[in-house]
Amino acid sequence: MRTLPLLLLLLPLLGACQMTPGVEVSVAAFAPVFGGDAQQGAGNPSIDLEEGLDLEDRDIVPAASIAVEWVGLRVQVSGFQTDVEGEEVLGSDFGGIPAGTLVDTEGRLRNARASVVLSGIDAGFITIRPGVGVEYIDFDLDADSVGATEEIEAFAVVPVVVLNGEVELGPVRLVADVAGIYGNYQDLEGTLIDGEATLRLGIGGPAEIFAGYRYLEGDLEGTTEGIPFDVSLRLHGPIAGIGIRF
Repeated sequence: MRTLPLLLLLLPLLGACQMTPGVEVSVAAFAPVFGGDAQQGAGNPSIDLEEGLDLEDRDIVPAASIAVEWVGLRVQVSGFQTDVEGEEVLGSDFGGIPAGTLVDTEGRLRNARASVVLSGIDAGFITIRPGVGVEYIDFDLDADSVGATEEIEAFAVVPVVVLNGEVELGPVRLVADVAGIYGNYQDLEGTLIDGEATLRLGIGGPAEIFAGYRYLEGDLEGTTEGIPFDVSLRLHGPIAGIGIRF
């Protein structure tokens, strides 16, 4: 007889577990530009990534994400990669390359994030989901001259706190997603902030188009081949694409 009340309590949970999960896939064009500065070698001044190393071109790269929502949980994975080249005469020493040297530079960033958020607040047209995740950052900076080469290799896999919010009014959705942490994790020494906001418009059936902006900032510090580096990295730019919800 005791099993009957227990079964009655479990019926809502069993019903929820049989619900079909919702899936959302987005493919976009992301147009980021580098910002911030980098120091290579102890005692050398920092050099601006845009003006000092000529990494000021805006790249256009593919970005993608997939999210699965089921039983009050939303699991999402996203990522992109960007690569920008430049040429500039150094205004100050960069590692072993003296000021006044012409260098060819290349900046590369690979980024991915996996997160799990809960349905914290669901007030009909407004949803706020707190959660946690893991962010992957792989940043390389190469400076090549006739007589020398300097390289920065920064890598970190970072636990992050995630907050996802959504406002839905008919066919229009405003979606914001922010992840961040402060601490020391591998080559991350300080703050990591990664945020994106998009305005999405349903265009019929499960399809929607969207446009927005993404901003990423991180403090990177470590050594490459025994040479210390300190990078204040920023990456930001518009993003637009198409999504499918089913």
